[in-house]
Amino acid sequence: MLRSVLDSDRLERAATAIADAHRTLVPIGGVDALGDDVPTTIDEGYAVQARVRELAGIDPVAWKVGATSEVAQQFLGVDAPFLGRPGRDRIVGSGSTIELTEWCCGFQAIEVEVGLRPTVDLDAGRLGDVGVERLALASLVDVVPCIEVVDFRFGVMVGLPAPCLIADNGVNCALVVGEPLDLSTDDVIALDALAVRLDVSGGGEPIAPVEATAAAALGHPLIALRTAAEIAISLGTPIRAGEVVSTGTCTGLQAVAAGMAVTANVGEGHVALDFL
Repeated sequence: MLRSVLDSDRLERAATAIADAHRTLVPIGGVDALGDDVPTTIDEGYAVQARVRELAGIDPVAWKVGATSEVAQQFLGVDAPFLGRPGRDRIVGSGSTIELTEWCCGFQAIEVEVGLRPTVDLDAGRLGDVGVERLALASLVDVVPCIEVVDFRFGVMVGLPAPCLIADNGVNCALVVGEPLDLSTDDVIALDALAVRLDVSGGGEPIAPVEATAAAALGHPLIALRTAAEIAISLGTPIRAGEVVSTGTCTGLQAVAAGMAVTANVGEGHVALDFL
Protein backbone atom coordinates (compact mmCIF):
# COMPACT_ATOMS: atom_id res chain seq x y z
CA MET A 1 0.00 0.00 0.00
CA LEU A 2 0.99 3.64 -0.33
CA ARG A 3 3.46 4.95 2.20
CA SER A 4 4.54 8.58 2.66
CA VAL A 5 2.62 11.05 0.51
CA LEU A 6 2.19 14.77 0.10
CA ASP A 7 0.19 16.39 2.88
CA SER A 8 -3.49 16.64 1.98
CA ASP A 9 -3.42 20.30 0.91
CA ARG A 10 -0.42 19.88 -1.41
CA LEU A 11 -1.81 16.65 -2.84
CA GLU A 12 -5.12 18.38 -3.56
CA ARG A 13 -3.44 21.34 -5.25
CA ALA A 14 -1.25 19.11 -7.43
CA ALA A 15 -4.18 16.89 -8.40
CA THR A 16 -6.39 19.89 -9.14
CA ALA A 17 -3.80 21.42 -11.49
CA ILE A 18 -3.38 18.15 -13.42
CA ALA A 19 -7.13 17.42 -13.48
CA ASP A 20 -7.74 20.92 -14.84
CA ALA A 21 -5.39 20.14 -17.72
CA HIS A 22 -7.36 16.96 -18.42
CA ARG A 23 -10.65 18.87 -18.46
CA THR A 24 -9.65 22.15 -20.13
CA LEU A 25 -6.91 20.82 -22.44
CA VAL A 26 -4.66 23.68 -21.36
CA PRO A 27 -1.13 22.42 -20.56
CA ILE A 28 0.13 22.84 -17.01
CA GLY A 29 3.27 24.67 -18.09
CA GLY A 30 6.00 22.39 -16.79
CA VAL A 31 6.87 21.01 -13.38
CA ASP A 32 7.68 24.48 -12.02
CA ALA A 33 4.01 25.41 -12.38
CA LEU A 34 3.24 23.15 -9.40
CA GLY A 35 5.75 24.92 -7.17
CA ASP A 36 6.11 23.13 -3.84
CA ASP A 37 3.24 20.79 -4.72
CA VAL A 38 5.29 18.62 -7.09
CA PRO A 39 5.11 14.92 -6.15
CA THR A 40 8.63 13.72 -5.46
CA THR A 41 8.22 10.01 -4.72
CA ILE A 42 6.55 7.15 -6.59
CA ASP A 43 3.99 6.80 -3.80
CA GLU A 44 3.14 10.48 -4.04
CA GLY A 45 2.76 10.13 -7.80
CA TYR A 46 0.21 7.35 -7.45
CA ALA A 47 -1.66 9.20 -4.70
CA VAL A 48 -1.98 12.26 -6.93
CA GLN A 49 -2.95 10.06 -9.90
CA ALA A 50 -5.84 8.52 -7.97
CA ARG A 51 -7.12 11.96 -6.96
CA VAL A 52 -6.71 13.28 -10.53
CA ARG A 53 -9.02 10.53 -11.78
CA GLU A 54 -11.63 11.48 -9.19
CA LEU A 55 -11.46 15.19 -9.99
CA ALA A 56 -11.37 14.72 -13.77
CA GLY A 57 -14.14 12.12 -13.77
CA ILE A 58 -11.96 9.39 -15.25
CA ASP A 59 -13.62 5.98 -14.85
CA PRO A 60 -10.64 3.56 -14.96
CA VAL A 61 -11.41 0.38 -16.89
CA ALA A 62 -7.99 -0.60 -18.28
CA TRP A 63 -4.27 -0.31 -17.54
CA LYS A 64 -1.23 1.01 -19.35
CA VAL A 65 2.30 0.02 -18.43
CA GLY A 66 4.87 2.71 -19.18
CA ALA A 67 8.66 2.56 -19.51
CA THR A 68 8.94 -1.16 -20.27
CA SER A 69 12.01 -0.85 -22.46
CA GLU A 70 15.51 0.37 -21.72
CA VAL A 71 15.18 3.02 -24.44
CA ALA A 72 11.89 4.29 -22.98
CA GLN A 73 13.34 4.38 -19.46
CA GLN A 74 16.37 6.35 -20.64
CA PHE A 75 14.19 8.72 -22.66
CA LEU A 76 11.80 9.36 -19.78
CA GLY A 77 14.49 9.38 -17.10
CA VAL A 78 13.01 6.53 -15.04
CA ASP A 79 14.43 3.21 -13.88
CA ALA A 80 11.29 1.09 -13.58
CA PRO A 81 7.88 0.65 -15.25
CA PHE A 82 4.86 2.60 -14.03
CA LEU A 83 1.08 2.37 -14.44
CA GLY A 84 -1.72 4.59 -15.68
CA ARG A 85 -5.47 3.95 -15.98
CA PRO A 86 -7.24 4.66 -19.29
CA GLY A 87 -10.79 5.84 -18.71
CA ARG A 88 -13.95 4.25 -20.07
CA ASP A 89 -14.60 7.10 -22.52
CA ARG A 90 -11.02 6.88 -23.86
CA ILE A 91 -11.14 3.21 -24.89
CA VAL A 92 -11.96 3.11 -28.59
CA GLY A 93 -12.08 0.50 -31.30
CA SER A 94 -10.00 0.04 -34.43
CA GLY A 95 -10.90 2.47 -37.20
CA SER A 96 -11.69 5.31 -34.80
CA THR A 97 -10.88 8.96 -35.48
CA ILE A 98 -9.42 11.27 -32.84
CA GLU A 99 -9.49 15.05 -33.18
CA LEU A 100 -6.30 16.11 -31.45
CA THR A 101 -7.57 19.51 -30.32
CA GLU A 102 -10.49 17.83 -28.54
CA TRP A 103 -8.48 15.01 -26.94
CA CYS A 104 -4.97 16.30 -26.22
CA CYS A 105 -3.17 19.36 -24.93
CA GLY A 106 0.54 18.56 -24.56
CA PHE A 107 2.98 16.59 -26.71
CA GLN A 108 0.98 13.84 -28.44
CA ALA A 109 2.39 10.54 -29.65
CA ILE A 110 1.40 6.93 -30.26
CA GLU A 111 2.85 3.57 -29.33
CA VAL A 112 2.03 0.12 -30.70
CA GLU A 113 1.58 -2.30 -27.82
CA VAL A 114 0.53 -5.85 -27.03
CA GLY A 115 -2.61 -5.84 -24.93
CA LEU A 116 -3.30 -8.68 -22.50
CA ARG A 117 -6.82 -9.20 -21.14
CA PRO A 118 -6.82 -11.50 -18.10
CA THR A 119 -9.69 -13.97 -17.85
CA VAL A 120 -9.37 -14.03 -14.04
CA ASP A 121 -8.66 -11.46 -11.33
CA LEU A 122 -4.91 -11.02 -10.83
CA ASP A 123 -5.08 -10.56 -7.08
CA ALA A 124 -2.52 -11.60 -4.49
CA GLY A 125 -4.03 -15.05 -4.14
CA ARG A 126 -3.87 -15.69 -7.87
CA LEU A 127 -0.33 -14.36 -8.27
CA GLY A 128 0.79 -16.48 -5.37
CA ASP A 129 -0.26 -19.52 -7.38
CA VAL A 130 1.53 -18.33 -10.51
CA GLY A 131 5.18 -19.29 -10.39
CA VAL A 132 6.61 -19.06 -13.91
CA GLU A 133 5.01 -16.24 -15.90
CA ARG A 134 5.13 -17.82 -19.33
CA LEU A 135 3.83 -21.21 -18.20
CA ALA A 136 1.07 -20.10 -15.84
CA LEU A 137 -0.12 -16.66 -16.97
CA ALA A 138 -0.18 -17.73 -20.63
CA SER A 139 -3.36 -19.74 -20.11
CA LEU A 140 -5.09 -16.87 -18.28
CA VAL A 141 -5.04 -14.11 -20.91
CA ASP A 142 -6.42 -13.09 -24.26
CA VAL A 143 -4.12 -11.10 -26.54
CA VAL A 144 -5.34 -7.94 -28.29
CA PRO A 145 -3.46 -5.46 -30.51
CA CYS A 146 -3.36 -1.93 -29.09
CA ILE A 147 -2.33 1.58 -29.98
CA GLU A 148 -1.81 3.83 -26.99
CA VAL A 149 -2.14 7.57 -27.49
CA VAL A 150 -0.05 9.48 -24.95
CA ASP A 151 -0.36 13.14 -24.01
CA PHE A 152 2.21 14.94 -21.87
CA ARG A 153 -0.13 17.40 -20.13
CA PHE A 154 2.78 19.11 -18.39
CA GLY A 155 3.51 20.54 -21.84
CA VAL A 156 6.94 18.92 -22.09
CA MET A 157 8.02 15.33 -22.60
CA VAL A 158 11.67 15.37 -21.55
CA GLY A 159 12.93 15.89 -18.02
CA LEU A 160 9.70 15.14 -16.17
CA PRO A 161 10.38 13.31 -12.89
CA ALA A 162 8.84 9.84 -12.72
CA PRO A 163 6.35 10.87 -9.98
CA CYS A 164 4.98 13.55 -12.34
CA LEU A 165 4.60 11.06 -15.20
CA ILE A 166 2.68 8.81 -12.81
CA ALA A 167 0.60 11.66 -11.39
CA ASP A 168 -0.51 12.58 -14.92
CA ASN A 169 -2.25 9.20 -15.15
CA GLY A 170 0.85 7.68 -16.71
CA VAL A 171 0.51 10.27 -19.54
CA ASN A 172 -2.27 8.17 -21.04
CA CYS A 173 -4.72 9.87 -23.37
CA ALA A 174 -6.49 6.98 -25.09
CA LEU A 175 -6.25 3.30 -25.87
CA VAL A 176 -7.28 1.83 -29.22
CA VAL A 177 -8.09 -1.85 -28.87
CA GLY A 178 -8.44 -4.34 -31.72
CA GLU A 179 -10.05 -7.75 -31.88
CA PRO A 180 -8.48 -10.64 -29.89
CA LEU A 181 -5.87 -12.74 -31.64
CA ASP A 182 -6.58 -16.44 -32.11
CA LEU A 183 -3.61 -17.78 -30.15
CA SER A 184 -3.00 -21.04 -28.32
CA THR A 185 -1.36 -21.15 -24.90
CA ASP A 186 1.87 -22.20 -26.60
CA ASP A 187 1.59 -19.15 -28.86
CA VAL A 188 1.21 -16.88 -25.83
CA ILE A 189 4.21 -18.51 -24.15
CA ALA A 190 6.21 -17.58 -27.27
CA LEU A 191 4.72 -14.09 -27.44
CA ASP A 192 8.12 -12.42 -27.22
CA ALA A 193 8.78 -13.49 -30.81
CA LEU A 194 5.53 -11.99 -32.12
CA ALA A 195 6.14 -9.54 -34.98
CA VAL A 196 4.91 -5.97 -34.52
CA ARG A 197 4.76 -3.23 -37.16
CA LEU A 198 3.77 0.44 -37.24
CA ASP A 199 2.82 2.23 -40.47
CA VAL A 200 2.08 5.96 -40.58
CA SER A 201 0.84 7.94 -43.57
CA GLY A 202 -0.21 11.53 -44.12
CA GLY A 203 0.47 14.51 -41.91
CA GLY A 204 3.58 15.80 -43.69
CA GLU A 205 6.94 14.15 -44.32
CA PRO A 206 6.88 10.38 -45.01
CA ILE A 207 7.62 8.20 -41.99
CA ALA A 208 9.35 4.86 -42.46
CA PRO A 209 7.58 1.78 -41.09
CA VAL A 210 8.81 0.54 -37.73
CA GLU A 211 9.21 -3.20 -37.21
CA ALA A 212 9.91 -4.90 -33.89
CA THR A 213 8.85 -7.82 -31.72
CA ALA A 214 6.83 -8.05 -28.54
CA ALA A 215 10.05 -8.73 -26.62
CA ALA A 216 10.43 -4.93 -26.39
CA ALA A 217 8.03 -5.02 -23.43
CA LEU A 218 10.37 -6.06 -20.58
CA GLY A 219 11.56 -9.00 -22.65
CA HIS A 220 8.08 -10.53 -22.75
CA PRO A 221 4.57 -9.04 -22.43
CA LEU A 222 3.73 -11.58 -19.73
CA ILE A 223 6.58 -10.22 -17.62
CA ALA A 224 5.14 -6.73 -18.09
CA LEU A 225 1.73 -8.06 -17.05
CA ARG A 226 3.15 -9.69 -13.94
CA THR A 227 4.96 -6.45 -13.05
CA ALA A 228 1.76 -4.45 -13.56
CA ALA A 229 -0.23 -6.90 -11.45
CA GLU A 230 2.22 -6.61 -8.57
CA ILE A 231 2.14 -2.80 -8.66
CA ALA A 232 -1.66 -2.81 -8.87
CA ILE A 233 -1.90 -5.06 -5.81
CA SER A 234 0.43 -2.72 -3.90
CA LEU A 235 -1.94 0.14 -4.75
CA GLY A 236 -4.91 -1.80 -3.40
CA THR A 237 -6.57 -2.07 -6.83
CA PRO A 238 -5.79 -5.48 -8.37
CA ILE A 239 -6.21 -6.02 -12.09
CA ARG A 240 -9.64 -7.55 -12.67
CA ALA A 241 -10.79 -10.08 -15.24
CA GLY A 242 -11.61 -8.41 -18.54
CA GLU A 243 -9.47 -5.30 -17.99
CA VAL A 244 -7.05 -4.76 -20.86
CA VAL A 245 -3.42 -4.23 -19.83
CA SER A 246 -1.41 -2.47 -22.53
CA THR A 247 2.05 -3.84 -21.80
CA GLY A 248 4.35 -1.14 -23.16
CA THR A 249 5.61 0.14 -26.46
CA CYS A 250 7.12 -2.24 -28.98
CA THR A 251 7.77 0.38 -31.66
CA GLY A 252 8.91 3.39 -29.64
CA LEU A 253 7.26 6.78 -29.35
CA GLN A 254 5.96 8.27 -32.62
CA ALA A 255 4.81 11.89 -32.60
CA VAL A 256 1.48 12.42 -34.33
CA ALA A 257 -0.20 15.32 -36.08
CA ALA A 258 -3.53 16.07 -37.67
CA GLY A 259 -3.96 14.27 -40.98
CA MET A 260 -2.04 11.17 -39.97
CA ALA A 261 -3.40 7.67 -40.44
CA VAL A 262 -1.86 5.02 -38.22
CA THR A 263 -1.93 1.28 -38.77
CA ALA A 264 -0.53 -1.26 -36.34
CA ASN A 265 -0.01 -4.97 -36.88
CA VAL A 266 0.53 -7.23 -33.88
CA GLY A 267 1.06 -10.70 -35.25
CA GLU A 268 -2.05 -11.38 -37.33
CA GLY A 269 -3.94 -8.66 -35.45
CA HIS A 270 -4.67 -5.25 -36.88
CA VAL A 271 -5.67 -1.91 -35.38
CA ALA A 272 -5.99 1.48 -37.09
CA LEU A 273 -6.50 5.09 -36.02
CA ASP A 274 -6.92 8.39 -37.85
CA PHE A 275 -6.07 11.85 -36.48
CA LEU A 276 -7.81 15.11 -37.34
